[in-house]
Amino acid sequence: MRRLYHWTLDTLPPAVSQRFQYLLSHGRLPNLREPKTFNEHVLRMKLTWDDPRHVRFADKLAVKDIVAERLGPRWVTPTLWSGTSFPANLDFPYPYVVKANHGSGQVAFVRSEQDEVGLAERVSRWLDKRLARKWAEGWYARIEPKLLVEPMLGDGVEAPLDYKFYGFDGNVVCVQVDTGRFGEHKRSFYDPGWGKLRIEFGYPIDPSDIPAPRYLSEMVSAASELSRGFDFARVDFYELESGPRFGEVTFAPASGLTRYEPRSADEWLGTFWPQAPAGRSAAPAAERRGLV
Repeated sequence: MRRLYHWTLDTLPPAVSQRFQYLLSHGRLPNLREPKTFNEHVLRMKLTWDDPRHVRFADKLAVKDIVAERLGPRWVTPTLWSGTSFPANLDFPYPYVVKANHGSGQVAFVRSEQDEVGLAERVSRWLDKRLARKWAEGWYARIEPKLLVEPMLGDGVEAPLDYKFYGFDGNVVCVQVDTGRFGEHKRSFYDPGWGKLRIEFGYPIDPSDIPAPRYLSEMVSAASELSRGFDFARVDFYELESGPRFGEVTFAPASGLTRYEPRSADEWLGTFWPQAPAGRSAAPAAERRGLV
């Protein structure tokens, strides 16, 4: 079955393979003619997009210039090195992070010499990896693949919490927070006023109440600024003692192939897509769907 699955992904046209993947993930075919749910909108966007801004905002190197210009340089994590050939003689201060600029999930945390064993070979393979074909996120295919090194944020042991803001043309409607990412991974959603929402997405809801970040209002404003002009953009930030720090921009969370539970959550998020009726505020819509 796995062999057949990958054969299908590699040979079918994107419009067909994406419907097939959606069916496997959601148990039903997507309505792409008149999308109602958030995931249906994401799927249609992937198949119809033609906006060069997606390329610049998704590029983890190029977007830093955009963020510095719009929000200020203090929001940007410095780049210690970038290039297409990882240096053989490593000379970066511990701890540091290696990333690929043209994809998702390609991150290596380096805390000591032990973490550098085989590092160059491992991260260099990322340069040949493309998400565009498998997941039909074509903007990644237009990014020139590079590697970059940044200082590791936080205490040097574990990455700080990142806050993922869902923005629809400047309208920030909820925040996703992941906890226990290297153990018992959990995920929670909050509205912009930090009221907890009953939304499950890929991982169980964290039963604890996560305190509101100190710089919440600043991050909401920044996410609004960076998502303005896009039908949808998820903007991620870290919170440090010195203030908020930009993470990345994502246009297709989980590529539209992970369920939001209950389904009313998927439908609720779909109402904020610009093609949907305008003028709906986040809190009343969430309450009507039993998500608060």
